[in-house]
Amino acid sequence: MIAAPAATASLRRRRVVPGTVREYGVRMRALWHGLVLADSDSTREADGYVYFPRDAVRLDLLQAVARTAADRRCPHGVQFYDVVEGGRRAPRCAWSYEAPGPALRHVAQWIGFQDEVEVGA
Repeated sequence: MIAAPAATASLRRRRVVPGTVREYGVRMRALWHGLVLADSDSTREADGYVYFPRDAVRLDLLQAVARTAADRRCPHGVQFYDVVEGGRRAPRCAWSYEAPGPALRHVAQWIGFQDEVEVGA
């Protein structure tokens, strides 16, 4: 498990205030079964999730998935990705906002992770 700094401890379990924006000055990583998916000291938080710039993400391990009806209704143009490595797959565990509104514009094209992916410092 990745140790999180005090500012991000229990990031997934804390109460999220819509519109919350935070930039971290510490190196953050996204791990999936010990495999580093992203590593950066320039991450941003939006609404309780940590986002990584694309150049810090192993895009070769992400596979874009077809948009569902719910995805198409998203006002931010969400694109989900499966994490794929070898014979393992974690469905829809990463995403980015391709055309976000003002509240999420600061994470446009950045990658967020959820579920099986651990994010922390």
